[in-house]
Amino acid sequence: MSLTSNQSAIPFLGKKMSFIRGLDPLGLQNASERTYSKLLQGLSNVTNRIRYYSFYSWLLDNYAKKSGSTDPKDQERFIRKAEYTLALASQFSETSIGGVTGSLFASGKVKDGTTVFPLIEGAYNAEGGTEGSYWKYQNGAFGQYYIGVLMDMGLIVRREDNAWVFARTNTNEEFITGEELATAFDASISYNTRKVFFKILEDEQATKEQLQQLLPDLNISLITPNTKESELLLKMVLQKDTPAQIESTSKYRNRTIQLLLNYASIEQNDFADRDFVFDLYTKKGYKNGAEDETLRGWYYYQINEFWQYACTAILNGTLSYLHDKYSPRNIPVSLLVEEISNEVIKINSTEKTLQLKDVIEQTEQDLITIYQNNIKSEGILRVVSGFQIIWRLYLENKNELERLEGFVYPEIANRDNKFHVLYYLRKIDGFLKTDLNQYLQGFLLTYIIYRHQFVAYKKIGGGSKTTQKFIIEDNAIRYVDNFNPFFTSPRIQNLMAYLRDLGILNQENQLEEKGKELLSQEVWS
Repeated sequence: MSLTSNQSAIPFLGKKMSFIRGLDPLGLQNASERTYSKLLQGLSNVTNRIRYYSFYSWLLDNYAKKSGSTDPKDQERFIRKAEYTLALASQFSETSIGGVTGSLFASGKVKDGTTVFPLIEGAYNAEGGTEGSYWKYQNGAFGQYYIGVLMDMGLIVRREDNAWVFARTNTNEEFITGEELATAFDASISYNTRKVFFKILEDEQATKEQLQQLLPDLNISLITPNTKESELLLKMVLQKDTPAQIESTSKYRNRTIQLLLNYASIEQNDFADRDFVFDLYTKKGYKNGAEDETLRGWYYYQINEFWQYACTAILNGTLSYLHDKYSPRNIPVSLLVEEISNEVIKINSTEKTLQLKDVIEQTEQDLITIYQNNIKSEGILRVVSGFQIIWRLYLENKNELERLEGFVYPEIANRDNKFHVLYYLRKIDGFLKTDLNQYLQGFLLTYIIYRHQFVAYKKIGGGSKTTQKFIIEDNAIRYVDNFNPFFTSPRIQNLMAYLRDLGILNQENQLEEKGKELLSQEVWS
């Protein structure tokens, strides 16, 4: 705050900080998130039903026809009632429907044995707010999760600049639009379903019988094969990344889908998203000897994943050691890093005088094996394998750093570049002849302890909650909490869910006949 004339500020006693779990305690995941956002634009980690793209296009189309109000509150109310109705209807499906927003809240209402469901009581609380309703965010799941991806896909636009009112896009020969999807969705449901749905919204009340009549047409997980809706949704994910932007030509999403389907055609067993990304990492950005921009992007993504995972694992092991040996006491920070460094050296070698190059050269296991060992480890062993991941990362990629920077800068790299993986891997050359103990203590202080302290302080801002995992006072450290390392989710899992909904993959993530046919078509970038 700033003080003007005749104002004063006096000190006061406040409540102590409250500790919360938080995420990304070292602030190293941003680069990974920016990378997969670039490679799979128009998707997110929370939008796992592709039919929502056509449903919201259809909903906005009908809002314009039935109301057309430019008052944001009117559109908000319309969308919240529609989302809640869909959630209620999902509870009467003969088979389970996953990925329906608000379904947990709706299931509680249905289990009460109620046969009449007032929409406003579910869409808002008694005071007209959204706390305790089917969806806390003011503009529903549409506002929280879908606006960004729908705009990226060129399906919706703002009615006016900076206004929180949206409309579907008009038919355009250049890309799949909201109007086309709205028409296709409308054609995929019966006249009676359409009539009942909008009757419910108009009356702001649904009966059990009405909700049952909405299925299976409004089953958000069910896309009828060989329909216009199915055809357009597939074309939508295969078109260029940001289709409404004339100057944009990138097709990273298209190429990623091709790579995924090729992997599925070879992999005989059910696989997870990380299996696919690990496979892309091993290709180091090349396909048949030629550099592939999309492969290079996924290669960089996994390098950063190993880096942020390793550093967080070292933080985790350090905190475990601090807790097990000293909690709840305070001990000097210098004593902690000295003891951990000595323990790491004992595990790596019986020699007392070592240089960094000596242990790096002994790191023979591949990255994935070291990572798998780290998952099972605790305390000092987790610190050791965290360092081994970093050293192996250097050995496997030291000759590729310049090539990777072409993909990364300036769009993706962290603003604080000194903590960026490529910057650090370049620095290791200068550390090779450094005393190992000195190297370990320097890393623990700079990249783990002080880095976490900086990130945690930054997250506090002007609030009263902190993500600190330790407290440092007078250069003495005290344990507060711990945090397990993990990889970020790169949207691949939801991409596979889209492809399953479209009949490209089966439930074991293997190619269906439609997927095999798609691979042979000329639809790839």
